[in-house]
Amino acid sequence: MDKTEKRSFRQIAVNTLKTIVLLYWATRPIVGSMNLIGLQFLMSYDEKILASLAFIAFIIFSISWIWNYYKKHTNHVSQKIGLKDFGIAFGLFILMRIIAVAGTLLNALVTGNAMTSNDAALQSSNPLAIFPLFLILFNLTMGIFTPILEELTFRGIFIEMWFKPERKWLPAFITSAIFSLAHGFDNVITFSMYFAMGLTLYFAYDRRKNIKDSILVHVLNNGFIMMISFISYLILHFS
Repeated sequence: MDKTEKRSFRQIAVNTLKTIVLLYWATRPIVGSMNLIGLQFLMSYDEKILASLAFIAFIIFSISWIWNYYKKHTNHVSQKIGLKDFGIAFGLFILMRIIAVAGTLLNALVTGNAMTSNDAALQSSNPLAIFPLFLILFNLTMGIFTPILEELTFRGIFIEMWFKPERKWLPAFITSAIFSLAHGFDNVITFSMYFAMGLTLYFAYDRRKNIKDSILVHVLNNGFIMMISFISYLILHFS
């Protein structure tokens, strides 16, 4: 649909439903990987293997479906990431880590909570007690799969579906606010932290209207946490 044309009520309703479904679906993998960990003690070894294979199939389907939807329903133009683009992405990744550290320290100072509820949920289990394949899938989901899906929906499809190309600040604020809400903020401090991180990812996307740029920044950010998780597990395992 040409966004310069006036939308009918039916079109708005359909787009709203599509947006809700896609945004909800993008967050299911991380929830699903956490559910696997929570249910692991109710499963036999064979059931854990089957559950892992089913989860992998779900991830492949989700990324393939949403990526194809993005390419089909947006003005997507594939752009390569050059050395300059990678440098900018790395700088934005550093900015996101500064925001995360500053927000976490400020939240701890004001509220006494050393981490947000989102981080606490992600780190609630003892790594050594988790079925190894579930732990690997959880970390890969957090570090790679979720960033891909979230960028395709939060930055790509949502912006293309609802805003004209010349709009800048409105989509920046709306998508960042929704991004913050989706990450389970606890108070004004944590909301502001996730909001600022959402703005950083929006800038990564809006710079060239290239979804690969924001995916790269998001993967660098979450991948950094993923690597810390893997290293921590190995230290605990061999100590």
